[in-house]
Amino acid sequence: MKQKRMALFIGVCLLCTACNQTDRQKTEVGTTQNQKEEQQNNQLSENAIPDISYADYSQKLTEEETGKLLLKVEENCPVVTLAGNEETAGMINRVFEQQHVRNEMRIKSNLSTAQSDFYSLEEEETEQWKGYKYEYIYENMYASSKILSMKASQKEELGIEQDYEDVVAYTFYVPEGKLLTLSDIFSDVKSAQAIVEQYIQKTVTGEKYAAYLLEDYESYISDILTEDVFYLDEQGLVVICNGDMLTEPEAGVIEIRVPYKALKDVMNEQYLP
Repeated sequence: MKQKRMALFIGVCLLCTACNQTDRQKTEVGTTQNQKEEQQNNQLSENAIPDISYADYSQKLTEEETGKLLLKVEENCPVVTLAGNEETAGMINRVFEQQHVRNEMRIKSNLSTAQSDFYSLEEEETEQWKGYKYEYIYENMYASSKILSMKASQKEELGIEQDYEDVVAYTFYVPEGKLLTLSDIFSDVKSAQAIVEQYIQKTVTGEKYAAYLLEDYESYISDILTEDVFYLDEQGLVVICNGDMLTEPEAGVIEIRVPYKALKDVMNEQYLP
């Protein structure tokens, strides 16, 4: 009897040991598989190129009684999707959403101006009224797994002799969803600015723009490169020189590209292509 009990006990112990080993193997296999999936997701996130769509906020604001157009608004807003990294995409999108809020405030102000100007017209003059315009349009300039560069053109036509036009840029480091500054990109901002200024000088004094140069343009060259007028693409850093900065308005907005090879000694390597 004792031998039978002992044999039964040993059998139960062996069975439990076998079950534990099987469970342990399943756990190890499951853990390894989860780790592989996590690594694959991380790799997918690191190599993901931003996908960009646009929300359309365009509208026509009219006068209630007559239906006359007061202000035509043309506005789009980027919506970035980043495979495997919704949090980072959300950080990028918040920058554009915040700008949309600022645009709404500008639109409200422009509508007030349009209403005031329209109601000050004589009755016969209202027939000639064409309405005012506000525009804020984004354009994708470059997108990779490291860099996303967007350009935005802002225009206002408010019945004055000279319409307002301004172009700004947004450059993000995609893996972190960070909006880059000059101090992020350059290890030596002062030296980088000196290099950029040489390219600006060469561009605006060239045949295409020389006839439009302002008399004192040289004293403003150092003011061109600021935080919101540069972007990166596959060839280099592009600086936006808006009208009235160095040239007459007729010259339009000027874009100056500085190749990476000219900036390699003053630029942080992680932002190079």
